[in-house]
Amino acid sequence: MAEAQKISDYNDQRKQTIKVITNTSAVKSSMKKNKNKKTPLMYKITYAVLSCLTLCSILGVINIENKITSLSTQIVEIQQENKKKEQHVDELNQEKTELSRAQRIMQIAKDAGLQVNDNNIKKVGK
Repeated sequence: MAEAQKISDYNDQRKQTIKVITNTSAVKSSMKKNKNKKTPLMYKITYAVLSCLTLCSILGVINIENKITSLSTQIVEIQQENKKKEQHVDELNQEKTELSRAQRIMQIAKDAGLQVNDNNIKKVGK
């Protein structure tokens, strides 16, 4: 009889252990479900933040490209103005050399009634 008592006690302990194990596995599975619910939220937040950062960086790059394009246009316009001014300076220098020729000056002096005195004429060089 004592042996039958021990066997029934052993069976009761085994049943209680199985109940405890199933209860802890139920708790673990509910914790996993809670984790699974929180994890997608974290992923969504992470994706949203990364998407915003990507969008902001794309807009920043486009903005910088627009500024570079406008500055390049301004540089080209300034270079064209400089080229026109250089051409004008060249034209004025050519006109100056034409107007300051010795023969022309002598002709104007004769037309004005002045006499040429070779002793008073000096050549000035640059």
